[in-house]
Amino acid sequence: MQRYTLVGVLGIALAAIAAQCAVARSGQDSGPNLRVERASARITTQNGVIYLTVVNDGGGNDKLISAETDVAEAAELHETTMDDKGVMRMDRAFDFEVPAGGSAVLEPGGKHIMLIGMKEDLSAGDKIDVTLNFEQSAPLTLKVEVEAGPTGHDDADHGHSEHAEDLD
Repeated sequence: MQRYTLVGVLGIALAAIAAQCAVARSGQDSGPNLRVERASARITTQNGVIYLTVVNDGGGNDKLISAETDVAEAAELHETTMDDKGVMRMDRAFDFEVPAGGSAVLEPGGKHIMLIGMKEDLSAGDKIDVTLNFEQSAPLTLKVEVEAGPTGHDDADHGHSEHAEDLD
């Protein structure tokens, strides 16, 4: 009888150790763990653009699927590309991959958040609230500072009149 009790106790102890190991492994293999770095905005009178980096310190992939703000009629994910003839195009994107242990970089001449139809005049130093929505992670709301100076020839300067018409 004592022999079976010892085997039973050992079995329970091994099961407990296995459970602790599983918990430790799940912490390493956890889902996405997102944070935002280097967020900034450039605004013109009609449109604006937001650049930032979403860093994923977690063990699972995620996707940025949309953005929201109250300062514009629409906030859309866009990507600027160059075709084989050297012509730049800006297309709406459905999502941006944020790989495990990696990042999604939104920068001039590439991926960005386009603000279409500005509702208010903004100046350098103003901060706007922006919510980033992800496929798996909870939304992240952040304050993005408007940068000073002209935007130059980048994403915020494009007319986007075709997008403004879509809002009616």
